[in-house]
Amino acid sequence: MSQFFIRDSNLSPDFIESNKLFDELYQKSSQKVEYDGIIAMDTYVLVDALKILGDTQARGVNFSANIDKRCDCPQAIYTLLNEVDRPVAYIKADRKGILGDLLFAVMQKALGFSPSKYWGRLSQEVLMKNLNEKHILMDMKDKEIQNSLEALNFAGRIKSSEENVDYLHINDTNFAGAKSNLFVDHEIQSATEIANDGTVTRKLTINYKNPHKHSNCSLEESEILGVGGLCINATLRNWLRVYVPEGSKLVSFNGSEKKTLTYDDLGKTVFEGFLGVQPMGKATVTIEYTLPFKVENKNEYRLIVQKQPGTAGHEFAATLNGKKIIDSKLTRDLSYSGKK
Repeated sequence: MSQFFIRDSNLSPDFIESNKLFDELYQKSSQKVEYDGIIAMDTYVLVDALKILGDTQARGVNFSANIDKRCDCPQAIYTLLNEVDRPVAYIKADRKGILGDLLFAVMQKALGFSPSKYWGRLSQEVLMKNLNEKHILMDMKDKEIQNSLEALNFAGRIKSSEENVDYLHINDTNFAGAKSNLFVDHEIQSATEIANDGTVTRKLTINYKNPHKHSNCSLEESEILGVGGLCINATLRNWLRVYVPEGSKLVSFNGSEKKTLTYDDLGKTVFEGFLGVQPMGKATVTIEYTLPFKVENKNEYRLIVQKQPGTAGHEFAATLNGKKIIDSKLTRDLSYSGKK
């Protein structure tokens, strides 16, 4: 690859680290402007807002939180993708401009009424909920504000390691797989065993399932005739990175279609692989490794699980020596302490 585009600067699982790379590239732009910070949000925020505000129009197009049968997803998501990504037989200027127009329309609707109408529900059911669930991430240049955001876990940071504390972060990245991550369900099973000598071994099983049909993704029809279908669901090409305590040793990695890698990043050890998940298909990855420290008393075992921002909430179940210690949707960071 001879060029690196600013749109690809968000590959680090740590939001602040990604923004550092973004800013390094942005400062080279002839159209750069000064800014106070970066706020990122995903489509879950839009849908939650529309549930409260009701149908909203932008550029004469209606957007709704209701489920659209064409994708089994919110109508607003299908409509945005249809406006932005559907192939046409002409050059569509400013095709993503509708995103800004829709955001402006939502803000006008939210702020154009008395506080008693929308503001309470918007602050609780949209702002706070999505900050806590990492659908909104914030990075401010003011150091005091940023320190507060990081303390509240609103900045998308990969947490620093604590001594003798287990850690897990699973990061999935969709490379050229349409919008298939909208359709793929994740089920994560973590089985941790503490041996008599204190050695800690984990077997991690990640099941991916896409129960939906393949979209019309005919590149030939799209490029030649301009009549290709809206390509939303295609093969998920998933770059998988599993962040664990630094110094952990890989025992086995099964299910990757490419050579697996082990390296250190962000104060963690990373096990990396790559897999595809077909529409109407399944895939499974199993990773086994040992921790770099021993736990002499299983009642002293502690675990921190960090959610990947932008994900809906994967099914997550964890056992310790066969006993279930976590069984929850991963909508927020999770933790376990044997000192309960």
